[in-house]
Amino acid sequence: MPEKTRKQRAKEQLYKEGLHSTTIKFVINDAEKIAHKCYLTVADFEDQVDMISLTLGGLQEHNIRALIESECRLATRLLRSGTSLEDLVKHWEGYRFEPHGVCKQLVEHHGYDRPTVSSTLDCVAKILRARFL
Repeated sequence: MPEKTRKQRAKEQLYKEGLHSTTIKFVINDAEKIAHKCYLTVADFEDQVDMISLTLGGLQEHNIRALIESECRLATRLLRSGTSLEDLVKHWEGYRFEPHGVCKQLVEHHGYDRPTVSSTLDCVAKILRARFL
């Protein structure tokens, strides 16, 4: 068996020392009653959010998918360079683009009174605020 690289050994050490991840499923129902399934994965290291990844199910347009994926990659870089999760959440709250609509999981699992979201990133911001801030 080949010897592990330095990067592989470092990654294994991180997992042993406290890197954890959580995946949260949520669905945004838009005005046309189309359900947009999303999976938010948040990794935290030593009790600080370190990585945000979002997987989109359904038929979202390619440019919307690319926008959301690039926002998540940028968020991960910003978090790792010292930007606070609070600042990131403030930036994404109210962000408006398709799909937008109702996300029942905000009420059922995250304690919000109103399930309305203005975009996928707005929903992610609300979930991050409820779970990690």
